[in-house]
Amino acid sequence: MPTAPHPQSTDELYQALKENDQRPYGRTRTVTAEELVDAAEQFAEPVPLVHALLELQEAYTYGSEPRKSPVVFARLLTLFDEQPDVFDERLRHMLFWRFKWVANALRQLPEIPLASMRQWLTEMRDRYEKAGLGLQPYYGQSYQLAAHVGEDTTLAYELWAGRTRTRLSDCEACETCERALYHLMAGDDERALRTWEPVLAGKEFCQEEPARSLSYALLPLLRTGSADRARELHLAGYRGCRRNPSMSGEVGRHLEFCALTGNEARGLELLAENRNLFDEVDSPLDLLDFLTGVEVLLQRVEFLGHGELPAAGYAGRTWTAAGLRAEVGGRADDLAARFDARNGTTAHTDRRRARLDRAPLLDALELTLRTRSLDEVAPAAPVTAPASRTAAAVPDALPELILQARALEEQGHPDAQACWARLRTLAAVRDYTHPDDPAVGPLVQLRANLLADEASRAGQRDEYSDAAALHEEAAALYEDAGLPGDAALARACALLAAAEIPTEGADGAEAKAAALTAAHASMVRLHEETPGLAPYQEARLLRLRATALGLRLQTTGSEEHVAPVFAEVDLLHAFATRPDVIGQISGALHLRASTHAVSGDLPAAVTEIDALLDRLKEHGPASLPG
Repeated sequence: MPTAPHPQSTDELYQALKENDQRPYGRTRTVTAEELVDAAEQFAEPVPLVHALLELQEAYTYGSEPRKSPVVFARLLTLFDEQPDVFDERLRHMLFWRFKWVANALRQLPEIPLASMRQWLTEMRDRYEKAGLGLQPYYGQSYQLAAHVGEDTTLAYELWAGRTRTRLSDCEACETCERALYHLMAGDDERALRTWEPVLAGKEFCQEEPARSLSYALLPLLRTGSADRARELHLAGYRGCRRNPSMSGEVGRHLEFCALTGNEARGLELLAENRNLFDEVDSPLDLLDFLTGVEVLLQRVEFLGHGELPAAGYAGRTWTAAGLRAEVGGRADDLAARFDARNGTTAHTDRRRARLDRAPLLDALELTLRTRSLDEVAPAAPVTAPASRTAAAVPDALPELILQARALEEQGHPDAQACWARLRTLAAVRDYTHPDDPAVGPLVQLRANLLADEASRAGQRDEYSDAAALHEEAAALYEDAGLPGDAALARACALLAAAEIPTEGADGAEAKAAALTAAHASMVRLHEETPGLAPYQEARLLRLRATALGLRLQTTGSEEHVAPVFAEVDLLHAFATRPDVIGQISGALHLRASTHAVSGDLPAAVTEIDALLDRLKEHGPASLPG
């Protein structure tokens, strides 16, 4: 992962903090924030350090690392006690606001005793009173702790909700959600939905809203007969939380919604899209919420007789729905028991059991263009795929691990991620020794491989600036290793990622369309000027070219942009068919179906989707677009 340039002045530090604030939450932003705190400590002035610590705490809070957030806040509080004049009105406001962040972080950690959480709330109240601040935020945190523990919340709710809001109160969208959840827990779906309406209608929003409220409102909407609204909010809400470790609980509720509406196959697709959450969620409370949603889905799949279907789960092995259900069930049971032991109640076990015991609310609710059933996901007969395309355990021996990771990457096989993850761990140790094996290649090639994988994962999280920079760095290392084909692929990926960086302003769509047009032209030149491309490299370049034009069509919706997409897709399909690059044949079919859908030809889109499903049944999961 690239590190931030070491600031040599406070002006450079503030500029670096400003740039980091524009990054999406995740490891890149967090690591940079950690480095900037180290840099700030070199200056004699305390104010830059305060700003750097505030940025680091924000990165930990929204990057789903609750264990680290209170530690950073403790440093801030010490600075405030020792040098209160350093904190101007804005910094003082931010400091007192974040007492709530710490209270929330402590609730997420079952190892923190209940007495310590209550002690923190007492500290918050005392500090607010000493500073002459209203206590509504304190009573809000007291209510949330009571709700978390499973105590009678009637009095705590009234003490909070009956008080006038202050400048340090949670935003209106977040407070609306908490009030709605209070009514939902009391069994009053209709009152909860009435309370939620300003958020569901988009009138109130913030960093976490409306995605959080949308996920909670799905089942109440179904129970009150508003299936069409539930479908609409599922489609909108899922886009706001997918692959986001800090919103894993919301993802779990969308999976649960699929399981209870006859959309188990879609649920498995969404689970695969969020496979990263199994390993990237550091909050035990969020993880419990996510795993319970996963179990609701997998339990339903198994109940319907499809327990042997493949399911995306923890890296390092291949899972069936039944096997993964048993694994997540055991882990979630343990988490619920730990929270209940800490809280002295059975609230989390009871809530988890209520979700698992819930019966389907609808036999079938059409969510997408072509709703799939589990029968369509399962191959008609066991698939016998070539050995190189079947999932395999991660090898122990380093040379075999490197070679397998590259082979799987060439095929676009999802199990490549487990190999790269293992290699990233091994290569990071101080005494790492690279194999002296011509088949493995030099260390610089492995470093390029790992950067390219990290770039791909950043792109999947919509962190396009980071993805573009990492792909460019990988391209330079591939050139150092004498691998021009891999360098060309990395540069093409960088071009596409850079074109997807959001542009502010009213003409953002026009600017993005122009960027995608330019990226496509550069990819074509890159393709033509790079000799000796292997078939899989050429197929991937053609796929990237077609993807750039497909994204341009999605951005503009212009009829004149339809034909160029089909032309590139035809080139990809024709080329991939000759050397039988299975994943890219499927990629061509997928792009063609998407183009038909975007251009309004839904019957043709369904026909193409059927063709793609037929390939999946014939070739198995390795034929999915890579």
